[in-house]
Amino acid sequence: MQNLTGKKLAAGIFARMMSGTPIFLGLPKLNVFIMLNGRIFYFLHTKNHSREDFHEAYRKFLASIPEIKVIMLRSLMDLRIEFMNDADYELVNERSQWLSFMAADSKVDAQVFTSMKIVDFKKSLLDRPENGEDRVMIVPSEENLEPFMQFYQQNAFAAEESGFQIWVANLEQGTIDPFIGYTTDIDIYRQFMNPNLAQIIRANWKR
Repeated sequence: MQNLTGKKLAAGIFARMMSGTPIFLGLPKLNVFIMLNGRIFYFLHTKNHSREDFHEAYRKFLASIPEIKVIMLRSLMDLRIEFMNDADYELVNERSQWLSFMAADSKVDAQVFTSMKIVDFKKSLLDRPENGEDRVMIVPSEENLEPFMQFYQQNAFAAEESGFQIWVANLEQGTIDPFIGYTTDIDIYRQFMNPNLAQIIRANWKR
C-alpha cells in the first residue's frame, strides 16, 4: 500500500482521488477543479454544480480556516519530527511553533509556519533561539508559486547571509525540500525528495 500512497496513508489516498486514479474502486474521482477567489475546489465531473454551490463551498472553507490552521500546523510539525528522526536527530524541545533537535554534534532549531504568506522574516530573525546552530523555517507548499517568488525576491539574500534555511513541506506526499539555503549535514540532505531544489531556484530566480 505504501508504494501507492507514500508514507502518509490518508493524504496519499486523497491525492490519488484528485489525480483521477483512486486506489479503491469505490472512491470518487476528484480530477476536475475550479479556481474560486484564488482557491482550488475539486468536485465530481458527473454532477452538475450551480454557482450557489461553489459559493457555499467557499463560505464553508472560510468558516473552517481556524481549524484548518491548527490541523496544518500539527501536521507540519509531525512531518518535521519524522523527517529529522529519519536523519538521526532527536526532538529535545517543542514550544509554540518552534522545534529543537539534537544529533551527535549538531543542533537544529526549526520554526513552523502554516503559509509562506504569513512569514515575517525580520521578526523571525529576532525571535530565533540564541543558541541555534542551524536555523530552519518550514512552510507548506502553496497552490501557486507567487508567494514563494515574492518572498525570494525580498528576502533571499538576507536569509542566506544570516544562515537561515527555508524548507517546503508537501503534506500530500509527506516530503520536505530545500527552498533557500543549504544544509551541510549529509543525513539531512539524504532525506530531501529533491535536495538540489534550492540550487535550481537560486540559478533561475532573479533577486
